[in-house]
This record gives sequence, structure tokens and C-alpha cells, in this order.
Amino acid sequence: MKVHVAAEYRRVVMQGVKQSRRIPRRRLQAGARSTTSAQAWAANSDRRRRMRSRMVFSNVRGPFISEPQMLPGFGEKSGIYKVAAAEPQWLSRLGLSNDSQANQVDHGGVDRALCHYCADHYPHWQARYPDAGVVLESGVLGENIASRGADEREVRIGDVYRIGEALVQVTQPRQPCAKVDARTGQPGLARAFMQEARMGWLYRVLEEGWIAPGPVIEVVERGDERWSVEACWRVLEDRRTPLDTMAELHGVKDLAQHWKDQLVRRMDYWRGRA
Repeated sequence: MKVHVAAEYRRVVMQGVKQSRRIPRRRLQAGARSTTSAQAWAANSDRRRRMRSRMVFSNVRGPFISEPQMLPGFGEKSGIYKVAAAEPQWLSRLGLSNDSQANQVDHGGVDRALCHYCADHYPHWQARYPDAGVVLESGVLGENIASRGADEREVRIGDVYRIGEALVQVTQPRQPCAKVDARTGQPGLARAFMQEARMGWLYRVLEEGWIAPGPVIEVVERGDERWSVEACWRVLEDRRTPLDTMAELHGVKDLAQHWKDQLVRRMDYWRGRA
């Protein structure tokens, strides 16, 4: 993308230069630009802004919903068994109307109302785990929304999207647990999620609304470019992360409170060892 932007920038500016060579030269004040080159500069700047903010969510699937079911090997129920909803679902501050979490301590809540997963990861998991106990496809890993295109490297903490009628904001990376392994019959899958930063992300709901099957996702606002979902995850994943980096992430206002609490515990631990 950067290469494309640079090439486009050079093309537009050089086009302006060539045009300016065909008109009589005028003496310009210091720091001034010819009208043609100034217009080219402005047009190119606007184009670069649009390209930086352009994100694509395609082939959107969901919403996926579930009622808690018994999870083999755990002796308890889980909401990870999700199916595609046949009708529009109401998204409230606490999640989808017909979706539920059996464990409401580690799942759900206002900062974790909706889970999104990049479906581009599924072919990777299928190739890596060909003997998984289920078909690794959209919805099977417990997400509410799946899409192709934008992933953890592009999605940022604080991003605001409109999904159907609802307005949501990215709050944190998903933190998969061993229930992913139990659901798929593939030990180690949850850990691989974390090691490869292919875990998905969670939303808070800014405006409640209906989400129909196969919704359109519109990018409304971008968060801080320094804090992609992957970058946020690496801070906790890497035990060598400097304290000042953890403190910087802790200061991101749109970060989920649960994530901030983890950062505080990690920082307190390292300060105690200093």
C-alpha cells in the first residue's frame, strides 16, 4: 500500500509539474507554489488520507449466536457452539439478543459485547490442523461476526465501525482459552492463536441496533495507528515488554478496562522485582 501511495504521489506531482512547464513562468513569493502544483499537492494529500483510512471488510458472515451447551472434558456449559442466525439480531450494550455466555466472568460485559474474527485465518488453521474434530470455518471458533480482509494488523484499538444498524468500537484482542481446543478437538489451537496473533477482537456497543445476516461493515473512525490489535496483544504476550510501553498502552482511553487491569498487575509485578 505504501509503495502504491508513493507511486501515485509522484505521478500526480509530476503531472502538475509538466502542466506548469507549459504555462508562462511567474515570479512567486518565497514558499509559494504555482496554482497547478498546489492543486496537485492538495488532491494528492486528500487521496493519501482516503487511502490510509481505507479498510475492507468483505464476505461478512453472521451474526452467530448460541445457547450454552455442555463442553466435553470441562463438565460445564459454554457458549462457544454458535450457529448463523436466520433473522436479524438486536445488539444491545451487553451483546446479541439470542446469544449468551455461560461464563460471564471471563466473557461478555460492556467491553466485550461482540466478538469478530478474520475468516482469512481459517484456511491457515485448516492446513495446520487437518485432523481437527470439526470443520474449521466461520463461526466454529465462537465468534459473532466473521469477515475477510482487515485483520489484527490493521484493526486498531478505538476503531469505530457500523455493523448493520449498530455502532461498535474495538476495545481489545480476544483472549482464547482452552475451550477452543475442546470445541475443535485440537489441543494447542488456542495457544497457536496467541502465538501467531490470529485471535480476533472484541467490541463495545456505542449505539444499539439490528444486525441482519451478512451485514455491511462501514469504517466510521480510526483509532491510534500505533495500537493495532496485534500490537496490543504483543505487549502482554512478550514478557520483555518495557514498563513504559505497558504504561503507554494503559493510557489508551478506548482500551477495555479488563485489559487495563491486566496491564496494572503486570506492571506491579515487574516493579516488585526491580
